[in-house]
Amino acid sequence: QAAERSDVALVVCDATEGLTDADLRAVDQAARAKCATLLVMNKWDLAQPDLDHITGELRAKSRQRPPVEVCSAVSGEGLHRLIPAALRLYERRRARIPTRELNEAIREFAEERPGPRKGRRRLSLRYLVQVDSSPPTLRLDVNDHGLITRDYGFWLENRLRRRFELEGVPLILQIRDRGGS
Repeated sequence: QAAERSDVALVVCDATEGLTDADLRAVDQAARAKCATLLVMNKWDLAQPDLDHITGELRAKSRQRPPVEVCSAVSGEGLHRLIPAALRLYERRRARIPTRELNEAIREFAEERPGPRKGRRRLSLRYLVQVDSSPPTLRLDVNDHGLITRDYGFWLENRLRRRFELEGVPLILQIRDRGGS
């Protein structure tokens, strides 16, 4: 319930235990509540786990891909970074992305990885516009919604996150048929 009332959630994990299934469930619950998420590894002074491994695990198991901060509540190390990191997520959650930049991005993405094909038809990314913020909601016009595979949709979402610095921010991608070939 707290995540549903919040714009940003700080999911605090015990660094001595590493990233647990319960931590991943909390990250997922915050994402479902459309809450921007920051993963905080507490007790960093005691454990110092491999951040590359934790980040990789988050990328594999969380669509929202929250950023990771480390701290020690006892010593105070790293605490000064938490509020600025949460505020950055809040601002990214509220951000408006110019339509021109969105459409430049989908043109580049389509060149990098052309859309899936079914028979003689290939998915064509037509137009991308932001229709809402808090959280960012993007509407993508395509030639045939039925051509989008789950894999391609996730790839597109991940590329948009990376391009517009939306890691840890909920992103809603609405797909709309616009016909044509």
